[in-house]
Amino acid sequence: MTHQNPHENLDPLVMAAANEEWNNVTSVISGVFDQPDFDKNAHSAQDIAERIYILVDSGKLDVQGNMRRWREGLIKLPANKAAQ
Repeated sequence: MTHQNPHENLDPLVMAAANEEWNNVTSVISGVFDQPDFDKNAHSAQDIAERIYILVDSGKLDVQGNMRRWREGLIKLPANKAAQ
């Protein structure tokens, strides 16, 4: 029996907020908050950050620096994802 993480639905919003340029984690989190499909009552900035960490760990986002320091860590779409 598999249990789906209740925050997995944030992944498409995170991927849409990221791009091929390096952006700090704070900017991507803000980009998720700005999307019309984002439910501000159901998710926090920390929830989004946790999904970013998972997306980085799974290779769906590239990271430069310490991603857990939101203003300093940089993330972007990998080159092959940006071209899709």
